[in-house]
Amino acid sequence: MVRELEERGFRSLALWVLDVNPTRAYYAHLGGREDGEKTEPLPGGGELREVRMV
Repeated sequence: MVRELEERGFRSLALWVLDVNPTRAYYAHLGGREDGEKTEPLPGGGELREVRMV
């Protein structure tokens, strides 16, 4: 997918991933870095935290 986007002229990519998702380490290994976060309340209590990887 990244190659296809590069061929089309895109030079950046961002995705939101849950903070507890172990694939965050994989994205970091590929050169991604954390660039922000957001938190949303869950029905019934608690919150959902997401991290933006670029």
